[in-house]
Amino acid sequence: MGRGATSQLEPGKWEGQLIDDRYRVLELIGKGGMGAVYRVRHERLGKFAAMKVLRQDLASNPVVVKRFRQEAAAISTMTHPNIVQVFDFGITDGNLFLIMELIQGSDLEIRCDNEPINVSDFRSIIRQTCLALSEAHNQGIVHRDIKPENILVTSNSRGGHFVKVVDFGLAKLQQKSSAESSATESGLIVGTPYFMAPEQIKGERITPQTDVYSLGATMYRVLSGTYPFNANSPVGILTKHLSDGVPPLTIQKHLDANLIQLEPVLTRAMAKNPSERYSSADALSEAVEHALATTGRKPTSESYDAAPTINDKQLKRSDLEDFERKLKRRQWYVAGFVSLLLASVAGFGYYFLKPPKAEGPRTVEHEPNNSGSSATVVTPEVPIEAYFGSKISDNRPDTDYYLLRRILPQAKVTVSGIPNIRLHLTVVDHDEKKLADKIGESGEDVTARWSTKGVVYIVVSQQVPADGRITENIPEPYQLLVTPEQETLLQTQ
Repeated sequence: MGRGATSQLEPGKWEGQLIDDRYRVLELIGKGGMGAVYRVRHERLGKFAAMKVLRQDLASNPVVVKRFRQEAAAISTMTHPNIVQVFDFGITDGNLFLIMELIQGSDLEIRCDNEPINVSDFRSIIRQTCLALSEAHNQGIVHRDIKPENILVTSNSRGGHFVKVVDFGLAKLQQKSSAESSATESGLIVGTPYFMAPEQIKGERITPQTDVYSLGATMYRVLSGTYPFNANSPVGILTKHLSDGVPPLTIQKHLDANLIQLEPVLTRAMAKNPSERYSSADALSEAVEHALATTGRKPTSESYDAAPTINDKQLKRSDLEDFERKLKRRQWYVAGFVSLLLASVAGFGYYFLKPPKAEGPRTVEHEPNNSGSSATVVTPEVPIEAYFGSKISDNRPDTDYYLLRRILPQAKVTVSGIPNIRLHLTVVDHDEKKLADKIGESGEDVTARWSTKGVVYIVVSQQVPADGRITENIPEPYQLLVTPEQETLLQTQ
């Protein structure tokens, strides 16, 4: 990330710039508390995406930058159709950016304030929003800033409403930045006061029920046209969230009056105590379905599941994956040609100059090395670069074996992280007894230590996600390095 060369850019002055050597900024399409959103074009693919540039002060905090990489890596693994896809992320000249789906639609507040919404449409919108939240919660991600502006409503292929939830994890960055840089400032507000849960206001533990509260407040806003709690200052609003009961619900005149049946659902969703709310986004969705069960036409599964309308010129994840595969394949071809050329030159030199037979230590893995019998030999303190290729079977990813022939009574091995991948590092002896077994976090380095009197095999693979989706032909390499922690002169035969 951050490969492109750009000058220091001011907000609103990004048009025409080339970011990361691939994204051409075309126009500003929106602004918010966290930054600005631009329409961009992938120069090589000719397809369009959205780029969110975060506030510049966030990039000045190294802790926030580290958190940004972790959060963006986690968010980019989410592929649920009701979550805006994040394709790419990075830092360019002091600015954090995300490359996302370009959505043609309006947010829920604009939609409900300006057009009639019937019971079936509203039921569909809330159900899809809950599906997105449930997917994130199952992956350990709480949104923290659910509000109408973060629920985009577009059209699907059947002409129905299709929801895309945006800005997962960004409120967490803002909270991290504010907590570290200005925690003592009077009246510090993190998030959007109109939709914040009491535990969020008090700085207590955040859970999926926090998003349930915010979605309840969001539904109140779009149905009534007013906020559940209002005051002359942010502090006054937050105080009402902590102490006041939910006001009676009045439905906007241009909306279906039968939506008033959701009032008890909103009251429970916005309970002050998280344990008194619905236990999950799925439970809230079921409550909405039950409350409206006798009103309006229940949407069919086709209207829920139909794919959103996507223009052929909109950048998709599959476009980038195909592009990266082709780029990697081209690199392999070039590397193969260079290797062949060098081999020819080396053969010519060997024939005429007779170089010594001894070879230097290996610095690149050899393929295949999916078992101990085909393991790549590794030399202490000499790094080896490697890639994950095609999966071995439907449920087994590419697995790389390395053989350490030198006996090191105490040593450690470090494998550098790969974005969006959790690494699984194992060290075994000649009898396949485990000496170390480590699983890293997404994108993080993994280190394992061991002590033994014999040779060891080092096994590197990716930890298979809970959904079983194995990533293949990953373009980013990893680096493996063995470091002795207690030397010995013993050598194996």
